[in-house]
Amino acid sequence: MIKGKKFNELKFPGGGLEQDETHLECLMREVVEETGLIIDVLTQNPFGLVTEIRKSTIEVDTIFQMNSYYYTVSLDDTKLGKTNLDPYEIEHGYELIWVDIHDAITTNKLALSQSIVDATWIKRELKVMELLKVEALLY
Repeated sequence: MIKGKKFNELKFPGGGLEQDETHLECLMREVVEETGLIIDVLTQNPFGLVTEIRKSTIEVDTIFQMNSYYYTVSLDDTKLGKTNLDPYEIEHGYELIWVDIHDAITTNKLALSQSIVDATWIKRELKVMELLKVEALLY
């Protein structure tokens, strides 16, 4: 997961589609850019979709819809790519960490309780973590 030092939260690697990019191409690019990790191409499995409809924090009086697609994957741990963080990701102190799902959930609950901003992304990631935990218990 990605640890943010600014809000002490955890998030999944991700970001927006570039022109003519598929969801899977975006997934692979964003994971490398944010973590340096390479996804094994044959192991991308859709996990879910979260749709958010809310006020923009950038544009006044604007409502937008954001669709976040989640996948389970395997990583090719024999290769490591070069990270390429955006300026806001650097500002937030994003870095790759390995963490147990239980600890990740606890971390984000604590981050939400201490956040002074409307941290919608933390709420979204927490919900997906909880669903992953339930999914893991089924196997």
